[in-house]
Amino acid sequence: MNVPKSKEIVYCAHSHFTKDMSPMIAQYVVMKGKVPIDPFLTLPSDVMDAMGYDGPTRLTLDLILLSVCDELWIFGQNKDDYTPGVQQENNYWMMKKNGDILHVSFEEVFEYVMNHKDMMINNA
Repeated sequence: MNVPKSKEIVYCAHSHFTKDMSPMIAQYVVMKGKVPIDPFLTLPSDVMDAMGYDGPTRLTLDLILLSVCDELWIFGQNKDDYTPGVQQENNYWMMKKNGDILHVSFEEVFEYVMNHKDMMINNA
């Protein structure tokens, strides 16, 4: 089993347009030895829709999750791609945590996961 090496919790920020990437993003973070918190996996859109939660309510829940994390990793091609939600998560992090932010491209995620599949097989 591929168990994270540390107890550091990583908030995985990315656009709702890329929520289908969430499983691979989570896999990438675990393979990097961290514990992922991805709002699209933790608070799935269909559940939020069924509960009638609007955008501001969802963002509030996302920021609560972010507040307990040790690191913020933003996934996307570049800062110009940030949606308003990702930008607000970024701003919150800078105000409340004032910590470093890791920016990761989807190309990096895909290449790393595909090139390190043996980590999953050997640790299973």
